[in-house]
Formats: sequence, structure tokens, C-alpha cells
Amino acid sequence: MNSEIFRLNFEDLLWFLFIILAILNIRGDYDEKKYIESHYNFYDKEANHIFTLTLTITFFIYLYFLVRNYRNYMRVPNYQKEIYLIRLFGSCFLVAGVFFTFSFSKNEINSLCLILSGSLIIFVMCFILILGSVIQMIYPSIDKLLNIVDSKYELVHIAARRSKEISRTGYLQMPASSYKSKKNIGRALEEITEGLIEIKKGEK
Repeated sequence: MNSEIFRLNFEDLLWFLFIILAILNIRGDYDEKKYIESHYNFYDKEANHIFTLTLTITFFIYLYFLVRNYRNYMRVPNYQKEIYLIRLFGSCFLVAGVFFTFSFSKNEINSLCLILSGSLIIFVMCFILILGSVIQMIYPSIDKLLNIVDSKYELVHIAARRSKEISRTGYLQMPASSYKSKKNIGRALEEITEGLIEIKKGEK
């Protein structure tokens, strides 16, 4: 079986599991109502067990999606990374949300330590992802461009002229989805890097 089909089938099971978790949470809410009405500890304990179970399973499901989105982010071309980075951040926040909810639901002395340590881990993770994204956005690099063009002055001149041409005519030398940059000046630099603009030595 194709690995992508297998993944989608597995994720269908996860969505079905979410339905079961939702039903369990409804049962937990029912037990809480009964506890408020009767003050019978059985209902309170059962509700806590249900919520602990559903939060734990939800945490691991979101963790799976976090790993999946990270792998997809690392695999896709640079011009598609922006949308996958948003998905990755979304997964990070979902995992963090479940972690914090679980920590607050436990009346333990170590709860604050768990929250602080979890916050630090998530902050470091997000910082690394943002840093990696920024580094990838510095494309094309100046060093690479200066291997094609003789000087920075010439580079600026050629890129500005091509940028104005794109603005005037709308003509692109690559499919629009292939460009990493959204701005014409950035697209001009990418075309230079790809060798799509003829550079004459000493061109001014």
C-alpha cells in the first residue's frame, strides 16, 4: 500500500478516535453535574479519570500531527515552506494547550514546575523554527549573486531594472508558484540566481 494512503487511513482512525473522546468528555461533564447536585465523590473521581484519559490521548494525537507537520515542512520546496510553517506553529500551540490544561487539572506541588519547564521547551522550539525560517528567507544569498554579477552596484542596477519590467508587463520567467519572494525585486534576484537573466560583463 502507498505510504501516503496508509497515512491518510491512519488519520481517518484518529478522527474517529476524536469522536469517541468527545463522547467521553460529554460523559465527564455529566458526572460533574451529578457531583454538584449530590456531592457524591464517586462522580467527581470518575469525571477526573475521564478527563485525564481524554487529555492524555489528545496530547499524543497532537504530538503525532506535530511530528508529521515537521517532516512535511522539512520535505517541501522553499517556496512552499511558509504555509507549512504556519501548520507547524499551529501544532506546537495545540500540544502546548493540552499540556497546560493537563498541568492545571492536577492539584500537585510540581504543577508550576511542569508548566514553566514546558513553556521553556515550547519557547525554544518556536525560536528555533522561526530562526530556521528567517535563514531560509534570506534567499538568494548575496554571495551566490556576486558569483554571477561582478559588483553590488551592478546587481542593484540589473535587479531594479528587471523589477520595473515585471511591474510594467507582469511577465515572469518562471511559474508564479516557483518564486519564494512575493515582491518583484525579490523575484528579479531569484531570476538572476537561476540564470534566467543574461548578464553582460561590465553592464551598467
